[in-house]
Amino acid sequence: MKSEFDLILKLSKSPSISSTMDISFMSQNKLMKLLIDNQVLLPFFKNSENFSSPEFLNLRNNIKKVLKKDYLVNAEKKFPITFSIFDKLKIKFMLHKHIFYEREQGDIDILVHENDFELIINELQKQGFSITSSESFKLGMTKFDHNEKFTIHVHAKIKWESEFISTDDVWRRSRKISLFDQMIIVPSPEDSILIECAHASFEARLLRLCDLLQFLELLKHDSIDWEKVVSRLIQYRYHSAGYLYFLAMNHLAKKLFNISPIPKIVLDSLEPKINSFEKIFAINHAKKLILSNNEKVAPLRISLFSSALLFICFNKHLGMKKFVWSLGVITSATIRFIQVKLGLRKL
Repeated sequence: MKSEFDLILKLSKSPSISSTMDISFMSQNKLMKLLIDNQVLLPFFKNSENFSSPEFLNLRNNIKKVLKKDYLVNAEKKFPITFSIFDKLKIKFMLHKHIFYEREQGDIDILVHENDFELIINELQKQGFSITSSESFKLGMTKFDHNEKFTIHVHAKIKWESEFISTDDVWRRSRKISLFDQMIIVPSPEDSILIECAHASFEARLLRLCDLLQFLELLKHDSIDWEKVVSRLIQYRYHSAGYLYFLAMNHLAKKLFNISPIPKIVLDSLEPKINSFEKIFAINHAKKLILSNNEKVAPLRISLFSSALLFICFNKHLGMKKFVWSLGVITSATIRFIQVKLGLRKL
């Protein structure tokens, strides 16, 4: 699969100078699987337009079908529409996930304050959106625009199995950037890294090529205060997950681009904070799966076993109530894991 991944790596980042690449000997099924698993269908699709061979044309047609069925087509059109709905109600909102790297999206994720949550849900229903998914502090709202799926996920908290990073703190430290000719609120660079870390560890449980490219693009756009990153990981008690995430991120970056974007001092500062239980049963287990095989490329998987243990350790003082709650959360995570394996849910 090495030649397929090399091609994906090349065309997911930037267009090739040559327009005569031969892919007739490659398995298109493998190519499509790698593109979907690594969430890089859209950049690959756009960059592959430089190639005119019948094989590339067939591949682009297959990608287009998947994009139209499962992803947010015409994001440059849908984002301004979304912003206008929130602006109309004078609701303060945030794009709390990475936006620096162009990749396909299944939806637009918007964070609002809790007291505005019902107001925007009611307005979206008036605009023809219906509730298609429901999670704690999050609703998925979907409508079809010219047979294209248009989904907005409205969040009241930045939350997966738990609120690993304080939503209030993210609001307090947020900033504004220009996007589609509008000033939009986004997290601080350091909080963006923490949010990605929590997502990789406790929802997706994997690092994909798109995650690495997003991370590297964030570093290009912003200067990162690594001391703040480390102190916040320790403050929110997921320094162990942070250590594992950075270790895996550096491993992928070194393998694919021969760079190590995470300063050594970050890993050196986090490792002593990991207790023996976490290190022996969670971190070492995940490190073995991720780092021991030099042939592994993205996506790198963080095991459900390791992330479950890290989650339990996150709840420092369990007690019976929190123990029962933790079991419920881990059960929910297991169900999500099975759904992904069966193809019933995308990450």
